[in-house]
This record gives sequence, C-alpha cells and structure tokens, in this order.
Amino acid sequence: MLNKQVLQALRADVNEALKAVAAKHGLGLELGNATFNPRVGSRVWALSQIEPGGRIALIVPKGITPSAFMQQVGTDIGRANLRGVLRQTIAIGVVVSSREVLDLVLVDRA
Repeated sequence: MLNKQVLQALRADVNEALKAVAAKHGLGLELGNATFNPRVGSRVWALSQIEPGGRIALIVPKGITPSAFMQQVGTDIGRANLRGVLRQTIAIGVVVSSREVLDLVLVDRA
C-alpha cells in the first residue's frame, strides 16, 4: 500500500541511487521537495478501475450541490481519459442505521 512511510523509504533509496548516477556522469543532481496526500488523485484512480458493466457510488460532500460535484467528477473523468466511456447519474441513498439521506453520484461504464 502506498502511504507516507513507504514514500519516505522510497525517497531514501532514490536519493542513494541518484548519488551514484551523478558521480558516474560528473553531475550534481538533486530532487526537489515532495508532498503526500492520500486523497489526491484517488478519485481519478477509482474511476479508471471501473470495469465494463461496473458502477461506483460517490457520496456528494456536504456543502456542495450534486451538480457542482458532478462537474468535479466530470473533470476527473477527463483526467482519466474516459470521457464518453463513463456516465454519471444523480441518486439518493439512505444510511439505514441513522436514516441519514445522502446525495450520490453513480458512475457506470458501458
């Protein structure tokens, strides 16, 4: 699983490998800063993993309208190069235990 600790360990290995490459070619090479946020990109990845005939449900975050969220999802569909392949639908879901009503965006692949 990719997480902050794995990336830090990977970075240490990359830094060591980069030193050897720099010495071999007589260069000074340095990597810049990096940040890790496990939520960034995860929706694009999830969209790209929908199999033909498959569907995922995305919960619309509180404070945003379903149509605005659909625009965000549409942008992510484009980033995943799946425009015209994935279809969005607005739905309503209910959490049975609390009876909370949720706005959902269903994304399916033909």
